[in-house]
Amino acid sequence: MDYATEGMEVLPDAIQGHILGFVRSARDVASCSCVSKKWREAMTQVRSLYFARNVGDEQGILPDLIVTRMVLSMTGLQELIVYCPFSNVSLLAWLKHTKGTLKILELRVDDLGEKRMGNSSMSKLDCVALSTQLHTLRLWGVLLTHAPAEWRCFHNLHTLEIVGARLRDSALCGILHACPYLTNFTLLGCEGIRVACIELERLTNCRLDLYGAGKVKKLDVGRLPELQSLSLRGVHWHWEAIHTVLQSATELRELSMRVEFCGDADKLEPFPEIDFVDFFKSHPKLRSFEAQGAMFAAVANRNSLKQLSPACVIPCLEEAWVTIRSPLNADYKLASLEALSSGAKV
Repeated sequence: MDYATEGMEVLPDAIQGHILGFVRSARDVASCSCVSKKWREAMTQVRSLYFARNVGDEQGILPDLIVTRMVLSMTGLQELIVYCPFSNVSLLAWLKHTKGTLKILELRVDDLGEKRMGNSSMSKLDCVALSTQLHTLRLWGVLLTHAPAEWRCFHNLHTLEIVGARLRDSALCGILHACPYLTNFTLLGCEGIRVACIELERLTNCRLDLYGAGKVKKLDVGRLPELQSLSLRGVHWHWEAIHTVLQSATELRELSMRVEFCGDADKLEPFPEIDFVDFFKSHPKLRSFEAQGAMFAAVANRNSLKQLSPACVIPCLEEAWVTIRSPLNADYKLASLEALSSGAKV
């Protein structure tokens, strides 16, 4: 360690600061701050801070105190990732301090249902409204029964990811209303959505991974002129919801369909027949296609294959990922696979 320190000390201060600026783990930042006074001053200029789930466990100190002390010592923090427990009061202090510089915020909000602490009437998600310069927001383990009351409009936010959340339809609608300029939107491992309204004209990448009890009944998307990548996953989606988004997303380059069952009733039903030729003609720029068994079985149907000619071309398709779970109608499925490989660039 002494050798490494001496090696760094011979470098100009600007270069030392640049090198130390790549340190982002809170544990490493704290260790570097103990090396020397010069290093301690340099660490206040770190641009990114990451707090792991177990922060404070070894010292027996509340993680809230550790995060607050370190964040408030920073002069230009641009990225903050917090996986350890924290209170709404602490979060409010962090975001007030980094209000003008913070661009990326990632929070593990496991305790959203707990009572708010201190005199603050703001929930944790309400506090996020202070960070008006955000470009990217990621939320883990959120319970969203209603939209955050303090959210107005995030003019700079282009990426929103919500992971492992329970949401109500109205809450999602309110959140997206406050984020009209999103280009990347992800719901990963979420549940509770029945009717969703995703009208984002700048949307380029969309991933809707909706599991849990119930089904997705309706998906209002408006026009999606910029959408290039779409992933739909879940157990039970109404065909109307799937059909609506596929009709609107005609400029797709990447499509992943891993929905187990379809049907517009409570009963789990297979997908309706999908015309192979029409499907690829309506998505002429498709480069990557992934289909789970039920979706592929709908494409590989007898009526669709009757209209298939040897001259059928899928001009842009470069890769296809297909999962086949049942041997039923194996000849139709094989014929569709042959059509994919012969008509595409795969």
